[in-house]
Amino acid sequence: MIEIANMSKIYGDKFAVQNLTLNVDPGEIFCFLGRNGAGKTTTIHTIVGQKNPTQGDVRIGGVSVVSSGIHAEWKRLGYLAEQPTLHDFLTGREFLLFIAELYGVQVSRLEWIEESLTLFELHADADAMIRTYSLGMKKKIALLAALVHDPDIIVLDEPTGALDAASARIVKNLMVHARNEGKLVFFTTHIMEIAEKLADRIAILHEGRLIADGTLEELCSHFGECRNESLEDLFLRVTGEPVYEFASQSTAS
Repeated sequence: MIEIANMSKIYGDKFAVQNLTLNVDPGEIFCFLGRNGAGKTTTIHTIVGQKNPTQGDVRIGGVSVVSSGIHAEWKRLGYLAEQPTLHDFLTGREFLLFIAELYGVQVSRLEWIEESLTLFELHADADAMIRTYSLGMKKKIALLAALVHDPDIIVLDEPTGALDAASARIVKNLMVHARNEGKLVFFTTHIMEIAEKLADRIAILHEGRLIADGTLEELCSHFGECRNESLEDLFLRVTGEPVYEFASQSTAS
């Protein structure tokens, strides 16, 4: 459903992403890992149409993101940005109804909005202006806006960021439910425990290049030394990130 073919994105003389090839299929929770600046968000921006590839191609449902027919495919996609942009002078409910109208959502689907506002404990504040919301409340509204049209492809950039534990659990359950319905869930996170628990498949991007792609078991088999390692251990090892250990200091009596 998402095909990335030898895609590069260049800014000046710097590769943000270099020769990335990746296919992600329906019925899969796919996690994209990488340190800050690795190229994850640039890749996502190319998938959702906020950037064009410098080289190569990205296809959604077989349609290139630079072709005139891509808009119909993008309507099948829901996107949550790490730092979403909302209309501060709309209420939460007004914003969701506005997005629903843009997508031509059927009236029967509008019940989902009310149910979801209640699920995320937003119902009491649904008629307050978004500018009065906390960061976590804004993140919830942005997530619901990404899902309001029941998309087949769900792209989530740090979906649990700024959320409390209860709301984060709901988001994770929604991701699993979407996967079980045959949808594609493509997400990034810096929380390795979430990737380890949820992802059917994990890719690691390092300095703009794909260095690993597979199930956790496949990554362990490929890179070795995984017997007692967590995903965090594996990630730090294969990306060559320094790990600082702090020795305990005893106080002399």
